[in-house]
Amino acid sequence: MTSRLGLAVMTLAGCTASAPPAGETATSAPVETQATSVPTSSGAPSAAPMSLAGAWVSDSCGERKYPRHLTFQEGGTFSSRDLVSPCPPGAACVWSGIVDRSGSFKLEGTRVTLEVEGPDPAQGAPLATSLELGPDSLVEPSSGQPCAYRRR
Repeated sequence: MTSRLGLAVMTLAGCTASAPPAGETATSAPVETQATSVPTSSGAPSAAPMSLAGAWVSDSCGERKYPRHLTFQEGGTFSSRDLVSPCPPGAACVWSGIVDRSGSFKLEGTRVTLEVEGPDPAQGAPLATSLELGPDSLVEPSSGQPCAYRRR
C-alpha cells in the first residue's frame, strides 16, 4: 500500500516531468547548483567563500598598530576607516586621528580588488589593493604575517 506522502511525491514528480516528442530521446537538463568548493592556488578545493557584504575589522597587524574597519556594500562600493590616533572626547585636536577612504571593489573568485577614489591620505598605513576572501575570513596580504579581518 502506498502512503499518502509517497503518492504525493509520485504525483508531483509526474507533474514536473514530460515525455519527449515522438522520435526523440529524453535527456536531463543541466541543473544550476551553487559551488561548495573553490580551488585554491595549490589546486586543492577549499570551502566556498561567504558573502563579502557587511562590516569587517582587523586589529593592529604588522606595521599597522591600530584597527582598520572595512565596509562593503552591495553594488560594488566600499569604505574604510583607520583609527590611527582618534582624538579623545572633549579634547581639541589638530587632526581627528581617523583616516577615511572610499571607493569601489571587484570580487573575482576569492580575490577582492579595491580601488580608492580620490587621493590616498598621507596619514596611516596604505590600504591594500587586493584582499582574499575565504570561507569565514578576509585576509590582507602583508610583508610579514597576513592581516586577518573578522565580521563586526
